[in-house]
Amino acid sequence: MGSEFEKKSLDLGSGPSPRNPFNAAQVFGIDLRAGFANIISADLAFEKIPFDDQFFDYVTAFDFI
Repeated sequence: MGSEFEKKSLDLGSGPSPRNPFNAAQVFGIDLRAGFANIISADLAFEKIPFDDQFFDYVTAFDFI
């Protein structure tokens, strides 16, 4: 895990704007659609999360069904 200033957050089902309730320094999103900065396209019903284990300090899923 990163230091307090290097915290990373992942928002599942983020759409074009991943949420960042923990004020992480780096914010990433996973959505069916890509084309936005730091948004990775993945269908999590069939695919694994495309990041290494323990890469993120926080994971949220506000709009994930």
